[in-house]
Amino acid sequence: MKKVAGFTLVEILIVIGITATISVVGIGFYANQQKSKLLETTAQEIASYLKYAQQKSISQEQGLQWGVHFENPASGSDFYGLYTGASYSTTTEVKYLPSGIEFQTPSAGASSTVPFAKLTGFLSGSSYQQIILINTSSSTKNVLVCQKGIISYDVNVSLCGGS
Repeated sequence: MKKVAGFTLVEILIVIGITATISVVGIGFYANQQKSKLLETTAQEIASYLKYAQQKSISQEQGLQWGVHFENPASGSDFYGLYTGASYSTTTEVKYLPSGIEFQTPSAGASSTVPFAKLTGFLSGSSYQQIILINTSSSTKNVLVCQKGIISYDVNVSLCGGS
């Protein structure tokens, strides 16, 4: 009797099932990694933007004090922007958060400002200011500004001497 080489239908279905399972797991992992990287990048961009405002205040560009305003409207897209003066009245430019990322702090319907003192670049008015971002996977990153002008992201408030 002659043997015929080949695969049975059951063997083919098992291979297809294993391949499909591995693909679904891989795609899910990739999507979570992508969300995590976007959150990280957004925190870095906000920290850089705060440093930009701080440098404008240190150099007294246009003879003014500079700061960054963060807005978490009850409806609509969360945004932040540069402003001038001792207190916030309007932004000179606006940057919106990417889709899938929101402010956790300030909370919905609230806002906060991060003003920098002229010449020193120190945070005006408080010991530290913290902005917390959250993505659709409920992962969070914080951006921290200490009273003495240290700006960093993904760090504990103890950096500023807080608890």
